[in-house]
Amino acid sequence: MHTLKNIAVRQTHRKRGIGKLLLETAEQWAKEKRLIGLSLEAQNDNLIACRFYRKEGFQLGGVDSIKQYANPQIELTLYWYKILKG
Repeated sequence: MHTLKNIAVRQTHRKRGIGKLLLETAEQWAKEKRLIGLSLEAQNDNLIACRFYRKEGFQLGGVDSIKQYANPQIELTLYWYKILKG
């Protein structure tokens, strides 16, 4: 299994294409490794990230209402997927 954890763009540096570049780099790396896709997770309180993932071609594939049980500020964990073609 190949895993990248906790990639983020500092708020002061957003809207400059850095997140898009990070995802493009991850996608290229995954293609070189002949992986079938990318997956990531976000919490439902992070609407900006969820909109960004959707814009970058990710699809919502699952929802977990238990994972963040101990964190009262987060209701759901959302699982996003992007299947890579060729």
